[in-house]
Amino acid sequence: MRVRVKKGIRHRKIKRYHLVSAALVLVLVAYVGVLFPRSSSALRISPRRANYFLGWEIPASKVQELAKWDLLILDMETQINSLGNLRKIKEINPEIVMLAYITPQEIKADAATGYSIMRRKLVSGISQNWYLTDTSNNKKTFWPGTWMLNVADNAPQVNGIRFNQYLAQFVNKEILSTGVWDGVFYDNAWADVRWVAGDNADLNKDGLPDTDIDLHWREGMRSIYLETRRLAGAKFIIMGNATSDVYKNDLNGIMLESFPSMGWKETMRVYAANQQGAVLPRFMVINANTGNKGNSQSFQKFRFGLASTLLLDGHYSFDFGDTSHNETWWYDEYDVELGQPLGGPLSLNNKPKFEEDVWRREYENGIAVVNATGISQDIDLGGEYEKITGLQDKNINSGAIVSQLNLSAKDGVVMLRTFQTLKNIVFGNGNFVRFFDIKGNRSRNGLFIYEEGSLGGATIYRGDLDGDETQEKIIINGQKVQIFNSLGQVWFEGFPFAGSYKGELNIAIGKLAGQKTKSIIISQNKGGQAVIYNYHGGVVRENIFPLGKSFKSGLSVAVAEDAAVGAEKNGQIVMGVGNGNRPEVIIYNNNLSKINKRFFVDAYRLKGELSVAVGDLNGDKLKEIIIAFDAGANKQVKIYNLAGKLLSQFKVSTSFATGPVNVGAVDVDFDGKDEVVLMNRQ
Repeated sequence: MRVRVKKGIRHRKIKRYHLVSAALVLVLVAYVGVLFPRSSSALRISPRRANYFLGWEIPASKVQELAKWDLLILDMETQINSLGNLRKIKEINPEIVMLAYITPQEIKADAATGYSIMRRKLVSGISQNWYLTDTSNNKKTFWPGTWMLNVADNAPQVNGIRFNQYLAQFVNKEILSTGVWDGVFYDNAWADVRWVAGDNADLNKDGLPDTDIDLHWREGMRSIYLETRRLAGAKFIIMGNATSDVYKNDLNGIMLESFPSMGWKETMRVYAANQQGAVLPRFMVINANTGNKGNSQSFQKFRFGLASTLLLDGHYSFDFGDTSHNETWWYDEYDVELGQPLGGPLSLNNKPKFEEDVWRREYENGIAVVNATGISQDIDLGGEYEKITGLQDKNINSGAIVSQLNLSAKDGVVMLRTFQTLKNIVFGNGNFVRFFDIKGNRSRNGLFIYEEGSLGGATIYRGDLDGDETQEKIIINGQKVQIFNSLGQVWFEGFPFAGSYKGELNIAIGKLAGQKTKSIIISQNKGGQAVIYNYHGGVVRENIFPLGKSFKSGLSVAVAEDAAVGAEKNGQIVMGVGNGNRPEVIIYNNNLSKINKRFFVDAYRLKGELSVAVGDLNGDKLKEIIIAFDAGANKQVKIYNLAGKLLSQFKVSTSFATGPVNVGAVDVDFDGKDEVVLMNRQ
């Protein structure tokens, strides 16, 4: 069912919505010089992305694309035609859930002679007595080119079993036993069948029309699910394509195809009811689509389905329609990680679930808002949110900070929380901060970051130093360093260098040498000395002169944390040299006793400092080195891999304050890729 939105609809104002959730400080996952990448294969929290991809083959060109989703529903024939590519998808994304698609209540009319090997296998064991027929033994059809099968619990037995038992045995033996799949997706989990079978259906083949057709059908479907679970075991996921909640305690979840096919209110009711089913884990999928019109730029339809999905805990799919589920369309919102929900869905006018209204749900990192009404709405958000910065529908995903929102009828939006301070990153208190992607495009709005209780200009780090999942704090004022535990008690207070040193300190924090706790590396920005502390200020190594005692030009510092292989296995310390020298990056081992790699980043001597950081900017799970320095009226940013190969470069205009600049790396838009963070040092 399609929802019609009339043009020229009237427009009304909604009363102010009062926030129920307490304001949260946005927690970021990287800091200057230290890499905390969120793996692209890590299990996402929200939005969870599903792809209903029913082609019988998976081309090599689609492997990387399909691996980006969190849940795939793929035709069973792909295990014959594309077994290698199925395994590649799992290698790329080990957390992905892959379900094999099969139709329980119909079979292609040409299955015995068609080129689908799996359908030939299936039909070879199907007795003529297992087709759904009328009292004259005429076969029934629902989808063009197929014959309906009799799943009812009173269907004839052949060799001691009914068709519903045979199908469960086939799925267990021919599909789930292959080791490729995480479960099975049974299409058409209908609660009744009279609407298609008619009043003259003969389920038990006695030549007479049956009564209680729907009851026998329902129990037969339930038998398929229960027998599949009995044969295959509880570790496999069993889903169905349904429009009701009658199987909510038999299945791990359902798909609601062509959202909102039953109208928004009823579809959301069924969605919510099935989410509460008894079989764990739960997997709900909302599939919205273009209604077989094929316009991948139907952004409003996409957003309406996504925001509705986010009111609860399901996966979301958007594609062409029920005549061709075979797309890999990707949208800006798919790259956002909203984090954990902070509560349930809330109606702006306190309506019962799920009356048509404006609904919202708060998340750790943002908010989902959906207008399920037939008119556009003005919404007071009760606080500031930042629209995501998108490349598609820029009128909606503009990056603007808003406290009020105009939302069209049958539309939705995902926005991020704003923030005033950063965690897990070193910053100067009062810095102005800007965020860029690897190509220099703005990722989020710039802001001044300031932490109350600390002096303006102090260098601050707040994060988990000892691995106990609580937040410690480092403060540097001048040449003095203080380390506080999570209770605010002083762990360390002192001066890393002799009292005669009057310059500023550079600092990086990260795990080295396989430690569970973090190390702290401090260097002079006007000298050439460095020191390594453990997480509470104990000296690991001091009186270090990485470039000799005669070097006095200053060293910026970053940490490339432990990696699995190669020179990075125990972590590396990255230093930057500028201040009258030809700018150079030097990569050391984890205690500054050996140079692993060094390379120049510009041909000319640098008047100012060379700031350096490390982050995963392209989501490939490998670390990149980011450097920044003054280039005339602009700031020059360059990005290298750890082998010293230039990957990207861009300049930032002087609307960013003049003077020294610090660079860092952090994932601020929750897409699994760090952004370049530029901070002034005024």
